[in-house]
Amino acid sequence: MIEATGVDEPTEQFPIGNAPSWNDIVSAIEQHPTLLISEWIWNDKWGSKSTAARLFVDFTIDYFLTLSSDALKLLGFSKPKDLKDAMELWTVRALLNILNVVSFKASNHGLVGKVNGKRHTGFMDLENVFFPIPELDIRKDSVWNPFLEKGYIKEFHETMDELTDRDSSSLIFLLQKIFGRLQCSA
Repeated sequence: MIEATGVDEPTEQFPIGNAPSWNDIVSAIEQHPTLLISEWIWNDKWGSKSTAARLFVDFTIDYFLTLSSDALKLLGFSKPKDLKDAMELWTVRALLNILNVVSFKASNHGLVGKVNGKRHTGFMDLENVFFPIPELDIRKDSVWNPFLEKGYIKEFHETMDELTDRDSSSLIFLLQKIFGRLQCSA
């Protein structure tokens, strides 16, 4: 006779049970994100010498430099040297180690089937938020304006202006791929 085991009981493979509700998942991500989010792993195939990699590193440095010293556990942070370092700063573990207060929100992006509420945007789709195209008019009072005047957005726009339409599309595609590989987003 086979004995039924509690399918909802936590196990190493299913730390909040094997059929958690969406509310259970949301709660676990908010309270104990490392329970459900596995370690981020770098893949050497991603490369780190491209223009997209350089721009993403610049973006990461500029973004983290905007954080107030009150937000940081230690004054300053180790500036990333390459794409791997920059992407590691966007991991759950790094954010927990760097920031005083961190909150994580579950995303329903990529889930199959019916979900309650609006579908979330994937990180890959956020590339255009952080890397607005040169044709986009950024207002003087925008939070992005300082980056346009002397930051990573200025560098991005100058780079885009030098590229053909095909190369511009390729650069945007590579930036989207980088964002799609991030563990967390702002």
